[in-house]
Amino acid sequence: MSKKYMPKDVFEGAVCVIAKHHIISKKNIEEFAIEIWDSYSQSIINDGVVNDMTSAASSAISWLNENNSPDIGEFFHHFQYFCMNFDDNGNLKKKKIFNGLWFSKSIQDNERVENYMKKLRSYYIGAKSGIMPLSPEPFNN
Repeated sequence: MSKKYMPKDVFEGAVCVIAKHHIISKKNIEEFAIEIWDSYSQSIINDGVVNDMTSAASSAISWLNENNSPDIGEFFHHFQYFCMNFDDNGNLKKKKIFNGLWFSKSIQDNERVENYMKKLRSYYIGAKSGIMPLSPEPFNN
């Protein structure tokens, strides 16, 4: 199996897991990013993805703290659900044939941290105003 670049939704979901795990357990962000990378290293090209996951999680947590978010762990729970199930504009993602394994694009995103932060800010505003979907599953620490 040839290696591919990490898909956008996988990157976003991984960053949410890293940030949420850091908030709950206070575990070092970089250590957890390396743990997540280890599970993908056989199929994903390492194009600086660990540094990008670390940077995105740190930036997101800092930004949410600056905006006095009351429960950052719960926010990442909802944001992860959104990233995995909805397009950036809030529309439900179409189901992929064979879960997208055969026909997925493999493109390098040199601005994935900036794109992640743009999406996070948009979702934050949309969720606060009630127009972006929240996870139907309750958040459990």
